Amino acid sequence: MQSILFPLSQTRFFAFLLPIFFLLMGMNRLTAQKAQGDLAFQTGVTHYNNADYPRAIAAFNDAIKAYKVEGLFHTKAYTYRGKCKRNSYDYNGAIQDFGLVIEAAPTYARAYRYRGYCLYLEMRYEEAILDLNNYLRIANPYREEEFEKGYHWRGLCAQALEDHLSAIADFTKAISWNKNFADGYLARSQSYEHTYQFKEALDDCMMYLIMPQNVEKACDLAIVYAKYTDLLVLNEETEKALSTIDELAEHCKEEKAFFCERKGDLLMGKERLEEAIKAYKDALIALTEKTYQTPLLRKIADTYLILDNTVSAIYYYNEALSSIEYDPFGEKVQIQAQIDALKKASAIHNPTITWSLPNSYKTETTDKAFFIGACVESETPVTTQIFLNNNASRGQVVVSANAAKGCSGTPVATSLTLKEGENVVHIEATNQSGKTISENRIITYKPFKPQLEMESNAVVQRVQGDTTARPAKVERRLALVIGNATYANAPLKNPVNDAKAMQKALQECGFEVMEVENTDKKTLKASIKTFTEKLKDYDVGLFFYAGHGMEVDGINYILPVDVSADLKKSDILEGEEGVKTDWIQGRMAEAGGQGKTYILILDACRNNPFRSWTRATPSAEAWVAPQNLPSGLITCYATSQGEVAQDGVGGNGLYTATLLKYLKLPNVPIEQVFKKVRVDLVNHGGQEPVENTKLTQDFYFIKK
Repeated sequence: MQSILFPLSQTRFFAFLLPIFFLLMGMNRLTAQKAQGDLAFQTGVTHYNNADYPRAIAAFNDAIKAYKVEGLFHTKAYTYRGKCKRNSYDYNGAIQDFGLVIEAAPTYARAYRYRGYCLYLEMRYEEAILDLNNYLRIANPYREEEFEKGYHWRGLCAQALEDHLSAIADFTKAISWNKNFADGYLARSQSYEHTYQFKEALDDCMMYLIMPQNVEKACDLAIVYAKYTDLLVLNEETEKALSTIDELAEHCKEEKAFFCERKGDLLMGKERLEEAIKAYKDALIALTEKTYQTPLLRKIADTYLILDNTVSAIYYYNEALSSIEYDPFGEKVQIQAQIDALKKASAIHNPTITWSLPNSYKTETTDKAFFIGACVESETPVTTQIFLNNNASRGQVVVSANAAKGCSGTPVATSLTLKEGENVVHIEATNQSGKTISENRIITYKPFKPQLEMESNAVVQRVQGDTTARPAKVERRLALVIGNATYANAPLKNPVNDAKAMQKALQECGFEVMEVENTDKKTLKASIKTFTEKLKDYDVGLFFYAGHGMEVDGINYILPVDVSADLKKSDILEGEEGVKTDWIQGRMAEAGGQGKTYILILDACRNNPFRSWTRATPSAEAWVAPQNLPSGLITCYATSQGEVAQDGVGGNGLYTATLLKYLKLPNVPIEQVFKKVRVDLVNHGGQEPVENTKLTQDFYFIKK
């Protein structure tokens, strides 16, 4: 009996153990997958902390795959991957990852904050506000790191939507959570300025400047300091502005020349001419490079002329003359002519100026456009020029050959656009032998401002559950930025710097940017082809080029760095050297469709740097404007025909440096941006840019 039962019991025993064995094997396999996922996640965190985002993303991808085998959702892996994408400017990818986290863990507050910030960067402000509302509702402020950023970013969204009262309320809450939150003070200062609360804007601006993280880098905050002094002037605290500039000049030795010149300009606007001269001389002493001395020397000489001190004016004009080393625009000839005219002026009577409008030295107005009128009388032909706030009003030069007395000889009449606050209108008249007389008038523009009604608690309310909100259409933008400098025969100083600066600025304006430097012809054409092929999926395309260029027989070319030093005309015409801008324009147009916008910006000298075959070619023939521009395209040239694009005084070309000043102005149409660049350059004695446009849509680099 036993011999029969024993085998049967043994069979049942093994049948019982077999499922347990396979269960343990499966558990070991799953445990191995989880361990593999944990290792990949920790590797990703290490790469993230080292700012190696591509490798971090790859590691987090491995972690996510490993956890999926177990049917698990690794919230932290998705969160870290989203942060990596955000820091790599892939905001849409980051938004998707944070969205997955929110679906899996709807109470994870920080995911709402992360996604809200990315939506803000994508200019989807209403959606961002909804996410930040959820973050502030769910988060425990006493356990959250950087809780103040929820209020701060919501305030930035309100500011972008021009709801400055709500923005001020949010920035105030952010600061209440973190008294040392410097960015909150700076942002609130901007909203205070927009609501004409200049005193509050000043206080916040100063708080930003004295924050512990900023006090040691004061010299890197020149723009903020300049804004602060501008606010002081707007708040009629000129003396405080001057003392602040003095403190900055002593604290920031490397920027002393900048601050001293700024002080001189402010004093000139207040007609404190002797003090202005001293400030300009202090700036001159602080300068280290002789090239940059010429504008300051001319300012000193011009101020002495206003004071009718001809001897000192001639001395400083001579100093300016000797400081010029590179003279593409014939500045030496201009200064020498002015010196000669001053020396001959002793026997000729000065002209006289009689004002009709305004008829008093100081005037207040609520009109932005103000009409002025004056009578200039002289015994000889006279030239008059109008300056508004130290800037020449282009086109307002009047030359008269009538030596008779009376306004019928030399009337001055024009409309000027005033800035808010105090404006200095300066008329300067010079007779035939160089005798100069000048007159000033102070016109204070105070625009009518409606009384702001302070709102109640509604100021800080936000839409909590508005399911009708719809995301705004996101305009897709793509740019190709090229900087060519390392030419063997005629190297350039700034194009690579220009390209890097433009790349950063365009990314801040929502462009995806392809940046290429020092390209040979093969790489140059390949980059353009890649760019224009990719452009088919975008709404806006921008091509920026800094480097050498030329024109041959009415066709415009940009030059790669491997262009031959022994360049022949036939090589250009046969396509062996250079790339036609017409070809670039055509490629961009072929990538498009109705309603798209294309922008071509060329910061290049408009002459021929390799002059072996064009010495007899008139410079006015250079860079002839194209005849058949594609629809939807604007082409912007850094300078006029036959002229040289200036290098500027810093690390950028003059045109690019000026363009960067205006590129990110909110709500300014592109045509107005380039108009501001042109006016700025011309008013400061620089080159005169040119644009050709067939735009069909309104375009703003930043639209709020």
